[in-house]
Amino acid sequence: METPIASAGNITNAVINSVSKRKKGTISGLPTGFSELDRILSGLNKGNMITVAGHPGIGTTAFALRLAEHLSIDNNIPALFFSMELEKEKLIERMLMGRAKVNLRKANEGDLEANDWDIIQNTASVFIKKPMFIDDTNRLTFSELKENTKEFKTSHNIQCIIVDYLQAMRAEKSIDLSSTDYADIAGGLKWMALELNIPILLLVHLSFDLIRADEEGCQPRVADFGETIIVERYADVVMLLHRENYYGYCAPDSNSAEIYITKNRNGPTGMVKLSFHDQYARFENLI
Repeated sequence: METPIASAGNITNAVINSVSKRKKGTISGLPTGFSELDRILSGLNKGNMITVAGHPGIGTTAFALRLAEHLSIDNNIPALFFSMELEKEKLIERMLMGRAKVNLRKANEGDLEANDWDIIQNTASVFIKKPMFIDDTNRLTFSELKENTKEFKTSHNIQCIIVDYLQAMRAEKSIDLSSTDYADIAGGLKWMALELNIPILLLVHLSFDLIRADEEGCQPRVADFGETIIVERYADVVMLLHRENYYGYCAPDSNSAEIYITKNRNGPTGMVKLSFHDQYARFENLI
């Protein structure tokens, strides 16, 4: 077994070699598809556990799907999406409609026109051979999730996993999750990210009870994690999603969205502005 211990000299040489290969404007991690977010985070870095949190229905799944799409569909990077809320067919449908810019309501009601179908079919043809994998097993335990990840890491060289979402998981010995279980899952995902040398995204629902109608316009806070606050300790990066019209204090047709980066172990924190298109549940760069 190879020892994990190395001399300072060898480590320094490796660091210098790595730094010398970096070029201005490039990122060290996997691309998210959001240019300003990549600038702050330098992408999704190996070994990192990244928490994406928001109030239920604000778009955490939509954000994760957009990111997964950019990895697998645009860049052929193998990604594994654990969905414990939506079935795999529904996830791909949402991704297809978003990419094709087809109204989700029209798709759900079967009210599509001929040109919509042409766009959808052209979009679908791009998806067929891309390295996107979805596990929609309901209420996985951490050990089950880890076993499935290791299997796909070996067979398909998975480079990133997304877990949607923490509160939908199950404890090892009971159904309901306790604060101890949240700590075990968050810590386990962090160690798994290090072991497999990949970034892991964990989606978390913030508590509705903690929404505040105050002068900050209900801007999400780390305190809104409530009983899942232990996740913040293990995360390398914490991102909070915010959309004005979700909280009802702006025009209903506003597409303004922000990501508040409240923790970043390897770089700055800050805020990234995006746009959110409700008709196809899709986040985009702010142009």
